[in-house]
Amino acid sequence: MENNIRRATTGFVFIFVVGAVFLTGFFVGKINAENAKAPGYVLTGDLNGNANGVNVDTLWEVWTELENSYLVEELDGELMLDGAIKGLVNSLGNPYNSYLNSQETADYLESNAGEFEGIGTTLRYTGEYTEIETPIDGYPAQKAGLRPGDKIIEVDGVDTKGKEAYETAELIKGEAGTVVNLKVVRIGQQDPLVFEITREKIDVKSITYEDLENGVYKIKISQFTEDSLSEFKNQWDETASAVYAENPDTIIVDLRNNPGGYVDGVLYVLDEFFPRNTLLMSERDRDGNETQSKAKRNGRFEEVQIIVLVNEGSASASEIFAGAIQDNNRGEIIGMPTVGKGVEQKVISLKNGGSLHVVFQEWVLPGGRVLSSENPIKPDVEVELSEEDFINRRDPQLDKALENISR
Repeated sequence: MENNIRRATTGFVFIFVVGAVFLTGFFVGKINAENAKAPGYVLTGDLNGNANGVNVDTLWEVWTELENSYLVEELDGELMLDGAIKGLVNSLGNPYNSYLNSQETADYLESNAGEFEGIGTTLRYTGEYTEIETPIDGYPAQKAGLRPGDKIIEVDGVDTKGKEAYETAELIKGEAGTVVNLKVVRIGQQDPLVFEITREKIDVKSITYEDLENGVYKIKISQFTEDSLSEFKNQWDETASAVYAENPDTIIVDLRNNPGGYVDGVLYVLDEFFPRNTLLMSERDRDGNETQSKAKRNGRFEEVQIIVLVNEGSASASEIFAGAIQDNNRGEIIGMPTVGKGVEQKVISLKNGGSLHVVFQEWVLPGGRVLSSENPIKPDVEVELSEEDFINRRDPQLDKALENISR
């Protein structure tokens, strides 16, 4: 973190919410104090008649008229402010800009630590419904059969049309052991699907590894984040040291359903697979200025065969990793096309305890590509999991990786 700003790659990784509101950090406008009743609250802040040449008097005119005329006299000023902020961010048309209030920020920070209660998935708002972005492997949403792209149309019988991610999340969240019913629409399915899901305590370990025998090791990275960047790096160092000690011939890096995390976290891991000074990615700002990121050390695994597994739930930092491997012809990518998130947010702590997550850079992969939903990471070998594969716990993507190992 630099002062009150840090970099992040995810929309929002926490269990059930991707925020979709925005805050400028101060009030702008003019208040007619003589007419305003301000029931139950007092408006404060920097009060200006315009912001960057845009006259915002109408905002305060509407606010005052609501206070004076609306049937319900006891208004909730904070709720009204959140609604105004939500309108601001929606006008930008970018789902990765967002504002979290103090409670949502606390939930976000807690989820980055990997421990929370719920169904275990990230959400995103698409303009009509909230949909599943990434179901976390091994937890209720994934085990129940929810998939990336499933549109949530009801939660416990409540219609969710027009409800943004955080609003849908409020309906989904609850204590471990309790049940929530989700009705979803899935691409390719004519009728809605209903899922009865028992909430659990979610304790995500970011990195695990498995000996697949014959010199093959699978390293599963669930997210590129932890309590802190240093904690994530420590987890990686422990895993890498353990695998390196076994003198592996092949490493399968499993990034399926990895929603992202710290930019510096994925770069730290990538260092392990390349010679020093290899271009890993660039970051480009709105003025066109590019900052390159190159491997900072000679990696312990730079001579080891690498295969990367991705799917429709792989996003952000996991796409940076796969893109660096693919564009540098370092290894083979197997699975399904990824989410296609090619932008980076900075997270700014605000005085009210909330946080502003704002897109400020886009990523450029070593080959010059910029990721988007229309241009995600496309695997070198595409392997889809069928409904039968899921039910019978088969893994044809991993099977293909093992089949393609060069001996």
